[in-house]
Amino acid sequence: MEHLLLTCPDDWANDARGDFFEGFVADVLRPMRFTVAQRLRFTGMEIDLLAKSEDQPRTILVECKAHRDPLPADVISKLIGNVTLRRADAGWLFSTGDLTKDGRGQWEEIQNDPALAQRFMWYSPTRLMDVLKQQRRVIDPLTLTARLHHFDVGNWTLIVTPTGRHWLAEIVESGMPTRYVVFDAATGEALDAVRANGVAAAEPRFSALEPLALLETQLALNIRERAPVARVISGEAWDDLRPAHPKGFVGRDDIISDVSTFIADVRDGSTSTRTFAVQGPSGWGKSSLVLKLADLAGKSRLARCSVTAIDSRSATNSAFVSEAFRLALVDAATHQLLPAGFNPVLQSIRDPLDSPDIQRACDELVQQRACIVLIFDQFEELFAKEQLFETFNAVRELSLELDARQWPIVLGFAWKTDASLPQQHPAYHLWHQLSDRRRTFKIREFGKRDIQKIVSGAELSSGKRLSPAVRARVSDQSQNLPWLLKKLLVHVLQRVSSEESQYIFLERELDVELLFKEDLSILPEEPVRCLRYVAQRAPVAIAEVEENFSRDSTNLLIDSRLLVRSGMNYVVYWDVFRDYLVDGRVPHIPWARTFQRGAAIAVRALQILRDTAPSSIPKVGSALGLKEGPAFNLFGDLVALQLVESL
Repeated sequence: MEHLLLTCPDDWANDARGDFFEGFVADVLRPMRFTVAQRLRFTGMEIDLLAKSEDQPRTILVECKAHRDPLPADVISKLIGNVTLRRADAGWLFSTGDLTKDGRGQWEEIQNDPALAQRFMWYSPTRLMDVLKQQRRVIDPLTLTARLHHFDVGNWTLIVTPTGRHWLAEIVESGMPTRYVVFDAATGEALDAVRANGVAAAEPRFSALEPLALLETQLALNIRERAPVARVISGEAWDDLRPAHPKGFVGRDDIISDVSTFIADVRDGSTSTRTFAVQGPSGWGKSSLVLKLADLAGKSRLARCSVTAIDSRSATNSAFVSEAFRLALVDAATHQLLPAGFNPVLQSIRDPLDSPDIQRACDELVQQRACIVLIFDQFEELFAKEQLFETFNAVRELSLELDARQWPIVLGFAWKTDASLPQQHPAYHLWHQLSDRRRTFKIREFGKRDIQKIVSGAELSSGKRLSPAVRARVSDQSQNLPWLLKKLLVHVLQRVSSEESQYIFLERELDVELLFKEDLSILPEEPVRCLRYVAQRAPVAIAEVEENFSRDSTNLLIDSRLLVRSGMNYVVYWDVFRDYLVDGRVPHIPWARTFQRGAAIAVRALQILRDTAPSSIPKVGSALGLKEGPAFNLFGDLVALQLVESL
């Protein structure tokens, strides 16, 4: 497979960029015996090139589109209209990218109409490269393949810059491109690593590969180690603050139903949308929801579906996107949606969907009426670091390609809505450009029934039972926030030994900032510094962390589930805790409370305490005729209102 890439320096103005591509096309037209004029303006229109035949009275209007994204049908319609208005003989479109589905449909209609076919011609990138070969402007890359017989060669890309034309060959290892070799497209000379790197820099996606200096005697190299793509991992126990295991997942029936219905619609061909997003603030259970969807794959409404959930924090470069996509295909084979043992080969880091294995897999999915779902969890992490912006761009292009091809493949994104993304950030515009191409599902707070189920599950797992008063206190103070409910339950259930000891939790509010401080107070100094270091830079390479801190410190943090390994990176799994480590900030939680007793008995308690203070809760409760439990509930209310103090 061959691709075309025209590129010029980033600091060039738009007019200069347009002149470069138009000049390139003009050089292609002149050997066809055309006289070419650039950038002409007429009333109501602008024409990129006007080509006049030297051998016959024939005038061609030429449109030049150097775009990576597919071109819509209206580009063709506009060109045909201009041909009619200017009474030209034909209109030719030169593009460096493909056409959209509608554009291809219009192109095919033109091809089937002899009159229109004579008046319109599309020079696709493939056809343009064929012309260059016929004109002997570039060497056919097939003649260079013999020099790479030691390697598995993927795609060839013709890179055209203001300084030259080069062929870049991607070297495939274990199903993915890992290296590249660059040749001068005119002479066939192999470039050394330094010069090859300068050519490859024209496409940021190639930075995920390594240059290979080709020697005639060179033998196959050892397979290059690649950074692993990490799946979303669930917690192992009830008190693990990582995402809930699917078996212990509670609630969210409405959003699970809605997302499952959407995926089923894609599988059944009932919708043209191919992307969705699960959105909500930090700690609201998005990752747990993603894991639950993966667990439901193949069942009920998700029959004949596979779901692959990827942790975006394991990304190190743009190859992450192709690796994740390839993993989703392997998972589909595990779910028997593709042939057993299917091990797809992606031939291009820049255009993975053009690989023959991907085409065959999608044909099989259509035949089986099956669907593949790939979800990027913690997606906002791809906005966080400048070096990962090209990774985000690769996700965007994959989304647009799947949308255009309408294959039964769904991309999902789970990301937090409280992530700050300024409007001047490039990813802000790219993300919002996709808004009309995706379905959005907003995750809600927990309801009372959800909270009751989670508390009961935690009691069962811990072997401890909370008193009704403590259950009510935890429920009230959680404010229906999933992350806070889990943190409070872990804090309380790990510390109570009997029903009587639970009353200490009724005497004070469960302050989340205090709980975070307690988590840090039990750690030695170096692990705390290590934790703050990771929080400020996350995701941060494991090698970088272990250069600055001892293995004992990282092991302690991992054992304490405060530090998590994601691929080749370390992260602080809990976003809320990470924010606290970075700037000491805890989320603003509006105070609300369900009071246990009425105002009249509260006033009587204050009067008794005024006359007998200091006193104990049992004594005041006895004077009021209350049992110990209701008495503690009453004084919990008074403490919350700051009317009494616990000594």
